[in-house]
Amino acid sequence: MGPEFEEGMISRGIYLIDTEMVGFKRWTACYFVAGREKALIETGPASSARVILRKLERLGFSPRDVSYIIVTHIHLDHAGGAGALVRLMPKAKVLVHEVGAKHLEDPERLVAGSQKVLGEIVKEFGETLPVEGRVIQPLKDGDVVDLGESKRLRIVWAPGHAPHHLCLFNEGSGELFAGDAVGLHLPGVVDVLPAATPPNFDLETSVETIRKLEALNPSALLFTHYGGVRDVKQTLQLSIRKLRLWGDIIYGALRENSEISYVAEKLREQLKDELGPLRTFFGEKIFESYTIMAVHGYLNYFKKTGKF
Repeated sequence: MGPEFEEGMISRGIYLIDTEMVGFKRWTACYFVAGREKALIETGPASSARVILRKLERLGFSPRDVSYIIVTHIHLDHAGGAGALVRLMPKAKVLVHEVGAKHLEDPERLVAGSQKVLGEIVKEFGETLPVEGRVIQPLKDGDVVDLGESKRLRIVWAPGHAPHHLCLFNEGSGELFAGDAVGLHLPGVVDVLPAATPPNFDLETSVETIRKLEALNPSALLFTHYGGVRDVKQTLQLSIRKLRLWGDIIYGALRENSEISYVAEKLREQLKDELGPLRTFFGEKIFESYTIMAVHGYLNYFKKTGKF
């Protein structure tokens, strides 16, 4: 898929910061966009807040410079650090899709749901602090966050991974901050894989969203997990194929045996060559959790659509 983006400045005024989430490098990124005003896109979990601040300062910026903290959606690996960071960024507003805003203000249900989906790893995410309502700015499709200096971030509603998911399209130079809308990309590990998080994953909506993003003709895709690619069309088409392939494998296995563990093992067996590097990267426990989560996500989708 061409050369990968490294941590640091990846385009004029756009910086990739590795959040080093729960000790893993090159798993979760946030992005710092510096126009006349400054924005942090994504926060990682609360445990990454100090890492982000330290790296911002190395880049020559102060937390006092930040006008906006923008999250693509409210899952803890993308927004869990918002409450911690906004306390350290005195002029920052927290921007989030209007449907997700209430969960940042009162994150109790969000944390409980994350523990159910992700299991023990959530304990390593740190304390998810609430964000005061006065600093939350809800976003909707078509809104623009104008940072100046050709940094106009257009909000693109991007459901499928989650109904409150949004992407940000930099109208100046064409980068698309994709969150999880296109899936998981880990440089040197996997090209792109589905991010089928329950309970709201929707296969067909995800495909529709990817086609909508393709129509923007982005110059680069900037993944939260992790980094960027410039082979945009190839990556988006591959994401659609992987979404459908995983759906076919999981649906076929469910018809044989509806036990989640059985279906997850079938998925691992049929994709062992592709998923082997992912297993090595994460270790057995997190790898198994990821595949089980994906099975739950697809199963919920099949049940909602009456296919199972």
